Amino acid sequence: MIILVDGYNVLKQVVHAQEITDKQRAQFIKQLAKYSKKKGHAVVVVFDGGPDAWPVTEKIQGIAVVYSGVRESADDYIKRYMQQHKTQDIVLVSSDHELCLYASQLSIASIDSFAFYKILRQTIQSKATQQEVRTTKIVKTTETVSPELDALMEEAAKHALLKKEDRIDEEQADRDKKGSKRERKLKQTINKL
Repeated sequence: MIILVDGYNVLKQVVHAQEITDKQRAQFIKQLAKYSKKKGHAVVVVFDGGPDAWPVTEKIQGIAVVYSGVRESADDYIKRYMQQHKTQDIVLVSSDHELCLYASQLSIASIDSFAFYKILRQTIQSKATQQEVRTTKIVKTTETVSPELDALMEEAAKHALLKKEDRIDEEQADRDKKGSKRERKLKQTINKL
């Protein structure tokens, strides 16, 4: 899957600032690289401007970083990219209504900038969490020695019981699974992220 990111659109949603610093942009690129490495998706992030009049592409930590150049906006570059790659499995990351509408016309899924950033952060943090070692300390509350009871209690602690209010009735679960064709496609795309 190719994740096509409207760079400044995402950063402005997350940082809540009109001006994005080079440091913030570099940090975002680093986060995208970690995400790409963990998930195995190709990432193309597009920013407005750059060092040249024409688009310039750099490979940074395995992801394509595109600067649209002075003569073209990032939106125009993204539209052209989607048109050229519309037969591939692409997801557009942007909150720009016009870009999302264009993607929809090409049958390309899109996801809101903030929603994607939330997924990105969870994915990066889950990697760190998985590396932590968690230990459980068992505290004995009596002085009585009973190896059979101790073994039974340890085994029971491994199985959590569901309360009645925690269970979802099957009918509700079936209703939640169904949706329009478009909703199912979007859900499938989001699950890939």
